[in-house]
This record gives sequence, structure tokens and C-alpha cells, in this order.
Amino acid sequence: MVTHPVRPAGWTSRHLRHIAGIFRQDQNPAARVYESIGSDFFLAPAHGWLNLGLWEGSGSEDEADTACRRLVQTVAAALPEAGVILDVGNGLGTQDTVIVNVLRPCRLIAVNITEWQLSAGRDRLREAAALGVAGDATRLPVAGHSFDGVISVEAAFHFRSRRA
Repeated sequence: MVTHPVRPAGWTSRHLRHIAGIFRQDQNPAARVYESIGSDFFLAPAHGWLNLGLWEGSGSEDEADTACRRLVQTVAAALPEAGVILDVGNGLGTQDTVIVNVLRPCRLIAVNITEWQLSAGRDRLREAAALGVAGDATRLPVAGHSFDGVISVEAAFHFRSRRA
């Protein structure tokens, strides 16, 4: 008798390889995860978004884009307006236009651990007039008090500690 591995409905061998690749640990597991996904990530709730959103409706796919925007708007609303804002883990840049609409910052700097996401979001960064920076947010070469606010939407769990 031959047995075959059980696969969730609709998943291909590409999906399974992707998931297995995420669990290979190296020096920077967060970078490994995000370098492994593309802008058309099969688990993303809405095009251009990598966060899961803040849902208020029935949970239907029709609300996915609204839920993702709502999450960023809610988190950004706690930050000072018209200041220098650092967006840590800006994903594909979709959230940066939302941050600009909420805060009207004098400067928005978007840092991302993966260069390909900054490249994929280049048009959105340009639309938000944001400066994209490839790097580790815990090792930025900036002086203390250089930012008026820091936002990290569903990316902070990657940091080894709160202090970092």
C-alpha cells in the first residue's frame, strides 16, 4: 500500500516547500520568512498587504483591504502628527500611504529587513514620499531622539526583546 502526504485543500507542493523553508533557521529568521514570500503571497488577506488586519465585519474576503487599512490607521493615530515617523517593517509599502494620510508627517522613513520588499513597494513609497531603508531596525545608525514616533504593524514580534 502506498501512502501520500496529506495536503490542505488547494495547496500545491510549492506551498508546502515554502512553509518548510520558513522553519529553516539562520542568523535572521525574520529576514528568512520575508525573503521567502512574494508580493502575491498566498496567505495574504488582500493584495499589497502582509498584515492580517483589524476586522469589524463578518470576516468575508470583501473586507480584507479595509481591515488591513483599519489596523494601520488605528495604530498610527496614537503617533504625533507632522513629525518624523519611522515605519519598522513596512512590508510592501501599502501601509505607508495610509500612515501619511493619518499623520501628514514631515518625514516618513520606512525600514525593512528585505530589499526586495522595498523594491516591490517602490511606487507606494514614492506616493507616500517615504524614504525606504534596507536594514535591521535594531541596528539603525541614528542618534537618540531622531524620531517623533515609531510604528511597527505586525512586525514587532520578530525582535528578540522589547529593549531591542
